[in-house]
Amino acid sequence: SFRLLSHGLEGVYVNRVYGRGLLPETMEDTKKQRFRWAFGSAQILKRYWRDLFISPPADRPWKLSWVQRLDYLMISLGWFNDVLVLGFTCFLIVTVISYPLHFVIPVRQIVASALILPVLSIFTGVTRVAWALRCTTGCSWREGFEAFGFMLALSWTAALGFTAGLFNRRGVFLRTPKGSGTPTIMDALRSVLPETLIGLLLLTLIFPLLGTSMTFQTVLLAGLLVWHGAVYLLPLQNALVAGSAGEA
Repeated sequence: SFRLLSHGLEGVYVNRVYGRGLLPETMEDTKKQRFRWAFGSAQILKRYWRDLFISPPADRPWKLSWVQRLDYLMISLGWFNDVLVLGFTCFLIVTVISYPLHFVIPVRQIVASALILPVLSIFTGVTRVAWALRCTTGCSWREGFEAFGFMLALSWTAALGFTAGLFNRRGVFLRTPKGSGTPTIMDALRSVLPETLIGLLLLTLIFPLLGTSMTFQTVLLAGLLVWHGAVYLLPLQNALVAGSAGEA
């Protein structure tokens, strides 16, 4: 679509359903789909970043408007948010480990005030997305929060897909099976093993952190550990639901 529009062709939205597709039925299949989406967006950003940020080469046709350029930037960079979440998780682990080891890192001097921002961002972000889903789809608040939770459950996969797209020229097309059978509980556990281990690590770190000192800083850090741990354990919850349904 990027190349077609850059040659001056136009896209037209037709408000009519011509066909209906199937959703992936398992967490593993959904992860394949989300990885492919993130990988493709990273490839667009990597291949055409000069076209989007600066200007295209003289030998390349260029008829994208500024609005179209902004749209593609927002679509591609939107996936980078999951990479930032993963980066913040790593930062959180290093910061928390430094407490029981009595190792002072520079960021600890401002950690109390700095951590207020992500706490507020989490609260406003969750509420905003649930409200937007409620307004656009008519779902209940509970359904909105559950939908947002499923989006968070794919954050690890999206981060891996986007990073892989930036550092690999080509990728293997991951076909998304639909209606390919029901998984077992063990299949479900294997499909989300990395996220589950990270989530358990984050929750485990709460005990040495609060055992070292009980201050405003450590309580804030513990709250963030609970949140990020829950995010990385959400894939396990979704996978087990599908696995339980399959065995039933």
